[in-house]
Amino acid sequence: MWTFSETQELARAIPALSARCLKTAAFFAGEQLLGVTVAPTSDDEINASALVETEKEEPIITVARGMVESGSYSRCVHLLAPAFHANTLSPIGLFLHQYATYLGGEKAKEEETITLSDPLERFRSENSELKELRKSLTKLTSQYAEDSFLHYLLGVILKELLPSDSR
Repeated sequence: MWTFSETQELARAIPALSARCLKTAAFFAGEQLLGVTVAPTSDDEINASALVETEKEEPIITVARGMVESGSYSRCVHLLAPAFHANTLSPIGLFLHQYATYLGGEKAKEEETITLSDPLERFRSENSELKELRKSLTKLTSQYAEDSFLHYLLGVILKELLPSDSR
């Protein structure tokens, strides 16, 4: 059984994950929430509407999220770049900018891999954005130490940068 506060935390995670275009994680959290049994408390009955808190989203974030969801990664990066360089993005905007940069690099890597005929060259193909993302995310994670999503993305980047024989 879960406590009410644990259930609230899971419910808050769903929109946070969705806002960052982490669809599978949001879906999994939603499934978990559906199967949760909340331990009875001595407080009044739990109001189901209290489980989900909504955040008002900036219009630029809404548009950027749509771009990521539609696979227009470079457009998203371009849209968020001025605010990113001016250091005026919200934590969601920071994540979307960095995530779109990563996904754009992965998309370019896949396109390059398709054009290569030599299997060895295909294996050596890599995301050209990884090293710059590592620098950027290392700086961002020290500035926003509490943002677990940036730490997650940094972990993905660091794992990708490991030599292939140590993965």
